[in-house]
Amino acid sequence: IVTDLGASNIKSHYLLFDLEKHTPNFVAKSVKEKKNYVGESFSECKYMSSLHFYHPHDRGYLVNWPLQWEIWDPQSTYSKHNFRFKPKKIDVLITEPLLNPHSLRKIMYENIFETHHFKSLCTAPGPVLSLFDFKHNNYVKSSCAVVVDSGYSFTHVVPIFDNHIMNFALKRCRWKTSH
Repeated sequence: IVTDLGASNIKSHYLLFDLEKHTPNFVAKSVKEKKNYVGESFSECKYMSSLHFYHPHDRGYLVNWPLQWEIWDPQSTYSKHNFRFKPKKIDVLITEPLLNPHSLRKIMYENIFETHHFKSLCTAPGPVLSLFDFKHNNYVKSSCAVVVDSGYSFTHVVPIFDNHIMNFALKRCRWKTSH
């Protein structure tokens, strides 16, 4: 499973059955209907004026894993495609925020391995994966680049030299794609 757990949307690719899935990354609670809309079920909502939104992210960092698992549930995707969900046989690649604090990374590892028992985990910042994709498709041959990553909470200008992020030169701007 390759997943970008973004603050606005979850973008997942399930390699086993070649499925790409985009899911809103929030829970909307309707006061009028007294109902919760989780991720994809938000499209069923009839009364948009009386909603309270709950996000698993705060300022670009994933801080609420129980809510995140409620929204991003790989088990339901597997069962919809008639596959038995066996996390001990599944490798996961998850994008992580730039400058992700060690304490939040540790909580992510605990959730992936101890709570949900996945086989393995690889984490990488989105800009590094973007540069890798550009190099893989021969759009660029250099291992040096400046990647502009515009997300729900912030925009990052990320200098990469010799395939490593130059953290001292990274810029985080308050330009965002959310409303």
